[in-house]
Amino acid sequence: MNNTTIAIAATFLWAAIVFCLHVIKVDLPKDEPLLQIPHADKLVHFSLFAVMSFLAGRCYTTISASKITFSAFVVVLICCAVYGALLEWIQAYLTTERSGDIWDWMADLAGIITGLIIARSPYLRFFFDLQRRESL
Repeated sequence: MNNTTIAIAATFLWAAIVFCLHVIKVDLPKDEPLLQIPHADKLVHFSLFAVMSFLAGRCYTTISASKITFSAFVVVLICCAVYGALLEWIQAYLTTERSGDIWDWMADLAGIITGLIIARSPYLRFFFDLQRRESL
């Protein structure tokens, strides 16, 4: 498998994991100290979508062999944002134990933008180029 196929597969696998985490029923203990942190779920949303947009951004860089372009940045941003909104809608209307939240979606958007900025970083490109040169 080439790098592009791996990047695309990783992105779709992560999107499936994000979907499952949004729709499955999770019974967490209420006395868990980590769950007592206010808005900890927003950090989870931020992290899930930062990873997803980073992986999607890396798909573009492996296809084009350069840093992610602005148009690719916008396409990934829109696709991930729509996916996040769709998941919140699914939680609100198609699950009984979950509820959709606009603030969860805002955390998703912040994560998406952060992941894309990291994917677009010239330092990250240098790191991946360095790894390629070492493997040759």
